[in-house]
Amino acid sequence: MIFYNDTNYCGTAQDTFHMFILPGVADSGAIVGVDSLCIGDTARYVDTIAGGVWSTSNTAIATIDATGLVRAISQGTVTINYKVSSICDTSIATYTLKVNKAPVLTVTPQSVCDSVLFSYNPATHIDSAGTTWYWLRPLFTNIANTRDSGIAVINEYLDNTTNVNANVTYTIAVSKHGCTSTALVGVTVKPTPYLVSKRFDTVCSGSPYVYIDSISTGATTSATWTRAVVPHITNAAANGVHSIRETLLNDTITRINVPYVYTLNANGCTNTATMLLTVNPRPGFPQILTHSDAFVCNGTMYQNFGSATPPPTGIVYTWTATGGHVWATGSTRQYALVNFDQSGRTDVYLEATLPGYSCA
Repeated sequence: MIFYNDTNYCGTAQDTFHMFILPGVADSGAIVGVDSLCIGDTARYVDTIAGGVWSTSNTAIATIDATGLVRAISQGTVTINYKVSSICDTSIATYTLKVNKAPVLTVTPQSVCDSVLFSYNPATHIDSAGTTWYWLRPLFTNIANTRDSGIAVINEYLDNTTNVNANVTYTIAVSKHGCTSTALVGVTVKPTPYLVSKRFDTVCSGSPYVYIDSISTGATTSATWTRAVVPHITNAAANGVHSIRETLLNDTITRINVPYVYTLNANGCTNTATMLLTVNPRPGFPQILTHSDAFVCNGTMYQNFGSATPPPTGIVYTWTATGGHVWATGSTRQYALVNFDQSGRTDVYLEATLPGYSCA
């Protein structure tokens, strides 16, 4: 209140004036909050002075409500404002917020053959540099591998225990500036074809041989085979598809192993397998040059039968007769005496064999 006094010999007169003093400069205080957020995240901001109004410089990047709750909308930098007003003045406190985007992993379906190295580098599929990642593979039915995880490039041999495709899913979490996103990478593990039919077999030289192949992944698998030239197997090299049908000739008196190499392909997964065929020797066919007449009387005895040549070295001759009997053989068994004891048909056989082999 303002007072004015006027005094003379008669006395004093006073007047008054009422004056109102308004507050001074407004104080917006200081904003307290985080300086970065990921898109989609929220955070609460506060100020040291009450009664202000919140706002942002760009609501396309971040919004804030009356309570100070900020929501990150898109990547960029935005200013958080806190405005305190009085009758005489206005004060604004500011705070810079950076909104970061989580890295994105571009996902495409993957495929790999059973027991072939599966290699996947997330860095080549992420939209920004400086990103870190973590991957996890849980247990999956029909995959023998135990669960696994890591922070490096995925390098695994996935073992498909079936004859059909099996599926595996990797969960990959990618992070940058504290922002994380996850993606699922699906991998089809195709079975590698295997030859499940017998891998070893034996045949006599000169006998027709038939091998029916059986493949682990079924009839859709292509199977081709080749047979290279093998010394003392007089047949030329050969090749075919699926089953083998051949007659091989061994020109020695010892067994010879002949490999058939199969190339298997199932949906791009290839494998090779060898079927080993042992070709046992067979002696040359002996010829009976000396023999009785074709018609003899019952009781005709000691008829001389003989081969055209003595048995070659290592070959054993054996004489047998049906309807009659072999009475005696010579020291080398090139010759034999046969008795015809009864009437009817008698067949006389000369068999050449190699000891230890069943090919006669």
